[in-house]
Amino acid sequence: MICTAGLNVLPAVAAASVGNCLALLDAQQPFMVKAGCSRLQLLMRLDAAREQAAAEGAAPKLLKLVAPSTDAGVVEYALSALEVLAGCEAGLAAVARDGGAATLQSYLAAAERSPATEDSIFRAQRLLAAVAATAVAAAAAT
Repeated sequence: MICTAGLNVLPAVAAASVGNCLALLDAQQPFMVKAGCSRLQLLMRLDAAREQAAAEGAAPKLLKLVAPSTDAGVVEYALSALEVLAGCEAGLAAVARDGGAATLQSYLAAAERSPATEDSIFRAQRLLAAVAATAVAAAAAT
């Protein structure tokens, strides 16, 4: 009985915690930003939290972190969180709407290939493909 109640409450608690994670993305210290991205990524495993993150503006905050001048670890964490966010229609639409294609293209054009950036480049390419597919589908629908 208690387990069932906990399972029913968990998505609501996770969705309510999204705002705290998004606030960490504005921190000056890379460690705090990575902590916010990591916690957000974990919360977004639940659909309710993922949709809440899309509604609260996670996409522009995460996209702002995807720049070659940003700490490589922060970029990797931000791209990981963006991948999870793009796992729902609302999240993918938010990434596309908030300039995801341009940001990802800019990052890919400027990123230097190295073992430290290999995962980030791969994630950015996958995200760019998903955003491009959404744009093509939207154009075909109109």
